Amino acid sequence: MKYTKRQPRILEMLRQRGSCDISELAHTLGVSLETIRRDLKPLAERGELIKLHGSVMLPNYGREARFGKRMEENVDAKTRIAGAVAALIGDGSTVMIETGSTANFIARQLVARDDLTVVTNSVEIARIVASSNRHRLFLSGGEVRLDDGAALGSAAVEYVQRFNVDYGIISAGAISVSAGLTNYDPLDSEFCRALLAQAAVRIAALDSTKFARETLVHVCHLSGIDVLVTDRDPGEAFRSALSDAGARLVVAGA
Repeated sequence: MKYTKRQPRILEMLRQRGSCDISELAHTLGVSLETIRRDLKPLAERGELIKLHGSVMLPNYGREARFGKRMEENVDAKTRIAGAVAALIGDGSTVMIETGSTANFIARQLVARDDLTVVTNSVEIARIVASSNRHRLFLSGGEVRLDDGAALGSAAVEYVQRFNVDYGIISAGAISVSAGLTNYDPLDSEFCRALLAQAAVRIAALDSTKFARETLVHVCHLSGIDVLVTDRDPGEAFRSALSDAGARLVVAGA
């Protein structure tokens, strides 16, 4: 399949961000709107992107991979992140943690602590915590998403709003300087915001594949977290943005 000189750059921008305004693509690539539209047309016809009114996006933008597949991806990075998060949390702490593959890795590390109180909306994380007899466990209600065992919706949000915890732990679909943390599902984002509001220390745990990207639904700006735990230094621009937002960066293994 033969590409024009700009089409690979267009696809790379979309892989990094998920979606782009057509006018932004034209400006970045230094061409007219008419030229960029000619570049986009064959890509859309081949199904490599989807054209919307004034923007384009990847075909899978807004849809997250199945939970089982995500548990098999970036295992080393997620394991290191989990260890770094667990190291922040002392015995006897109260912890609220949401669903997700990275969160499952974190839960596996947390059960080695003593006398935690854990609040979660994840059936899978509840099962991990319940495997130890050293902790208290609270599981939210709500409709359960069968793919990953997450309870979501108003019942889950109202339940966690009853608690005030020492640490709140979330992940996200992506993170960028401009958009902050974003997710694929509005219900996930709603639950994350409710969780963060109940925590004294707000921790976001994301592997480095999620940096400099944006997904569909806003969770919070960088100022909405206190600690970001990841597996790789995100670079000077990101470090500066986190510092300006009052957030601490923890690079696992550094």
